[in-house]
Amino acid sequence: MIKATSGKDLQEKVVEELSELDSPSAQIYGLVSLASANRIGLFRDEIVFGTGDTSNTNLNVLDALVRRNLLRVGHDGQIYTRHRLIAELVRDELQRTGRARDLIGGLAQVGASKVNPTMPRSARPWRILRAVLSHEFLHRAVGLEVARNIYAGLEDILNWDHHYWLQRGSLEVEIGDLALARNFLDQAKSLSPDDPFIDNERAYLMFSEACIDPATETARAVADEARILLQALIDRYGDSDPYPFHTLGSQGLAWARRGIKSSQEKARYLESLMSVVRDGIKRHPRIEDLKQLFEDIKREHLEIAVPGQMPLTVELDEDHRG
Repeated sequence: MIKATSGKDLQEKVVEELSELDSPSAQIYGLVSLASANRIGLFRDEIVFGTGDTSNTNLNVLDALVRRNLLRVGHDGQIYTRHRLIAELVRDELQRTGRARDLIGGLAQVGASKVNPTMPRSARPWRILRAVLSHEFLHRAVGLEVARNIYAGLEDILNWDHHYWLQRGSLEVEIGDLALARNFLDQAKSLSPDDPFIDNERAYLMFSEACIDPATETARAVADEARILLQALIDRYGDSDPYPFHTLGSQGLAWARRGIKSSQEKARYLESLMSVVRDGIKRHPRIEDLKQLFEDIKREHLEIAVPGQMPLTVELDEDHRG
């Protein structure tokens, strides 16, 4: 089918095939597709466990899908869709139609049931979990409330894992409840005190908290603390990780808009942010988001009218304009 069709025709064919499957077949096909879209195969026992029906009926349905060439068995016994592109199209259709919820939860249960604290993070069960527990993926795929339910359903199994709490907290920082976010990130921090990704997200949270009531001295102090924390991460990890540059630039810009009233003070603050982001671009020239962020901060700076002072024009080096 891949050779015979392309583009819209392929998408329509994949959707048609999915729609023609009965419920048990579609559930199994969808679960395998979610895994295959992330280059992960599933064993037979994992498929029946992930769909919640360990009876022989589901095994028979699985065998029928293999015989129809909708699924294929790899040399290691793991089962995949016949092509990754098809898996991605099925995944997208499941998300679009709201049918991904239970399948994502089932796949997460498959990974969570097999991980343990001593298992290397490169191991296959961890790869399964990473594929479905990313807060960004869950936000896109199922939305806030369903994502919360999926995380909550894994708490008894994964409460020892700092990455689980980090992803759960990150979801709340970005689109949820900041009080919940602090609770979850504090638990992540207690389990892994030196993880820079946790500190980065905690700084993001601090800026968000400061912006709730920006006129107070407490808010200013919290925003300053967040900036200091991110600068420390940049000093230590800036050559290998662009994320602290982006967090400081984007969340600092949000704070400047809400928490700084003086034009002169705001101008100086934005100039310092441009300096930080410009440094990030020099160290990570392929990160387009940083270049766009620099332009956003510069635009904000140029809109400030400071009495008796011309706006400062700050440009990227020629080599970093893309």
